[in-house]
Amino acid sequence: FAVAITASFAESVMGGTRRIVLANGEQIDVKIPPGLKDGQQIRAKGRGGAGRQGGPNGDVLIQVSVAPHPYLTREGNDLRMDLPVTLKEAVLGAKVPVPTLSGTLNLTIPPNSNSGAVLRLKGKGVPAHGGAVNSEPAGDLYVRLVVALPDPPDAGLKKFVEGWHSSFDPRARMK
Repeated sequence: FAVAITASFAESVMGGTRRIVLANGEQIDVKIPPGLKDGQQIRAKGRGGAGRQGGPNGDVLIQVSVAPHPYLTREGNDLRMDLPVTLKEAVLGAKVPVPTLSGTLNLTIPPNSNSGAVLRLKGKGVPAHGGAVNSEPAGDLYVRLVVALPDPPDAGLKKFVEGWHSSFDPRARMK
């Protein structure tokens, strides 16, 4: 037998248990191992059709698709996300909350951080998983800062920028 299921992004990363209904109507609980990748199969041993001539039952193969996450993506064991930050947080630096699959963490944004800067939270990606023979280390969470300007535009910010005189040319290296 073969069954197809869709696991949430969190289930695929952190692991979990899913109840599925087989073709014969039987319900079974299937363990989704941490670190499961999109398209991977899980085998439920002995839960398939009856064996030939009184032999043991076959296995059920469960084909797993992983649903996308609203703000996280996965690359191997690493997770990536874009984090909106205010102009004030980017210029002055700040501690900001970062939502993760295992709870909210505080991230320190260094002063003078550019939009597009990437900060790493070591060990906060896919947890270490696998057995003693084929274990995989924990991944990291890479957070890309994206400066978000207020909408509608802030009149005070607009006035400040219009009056600001700077010789800084961000494209100087491109000439």
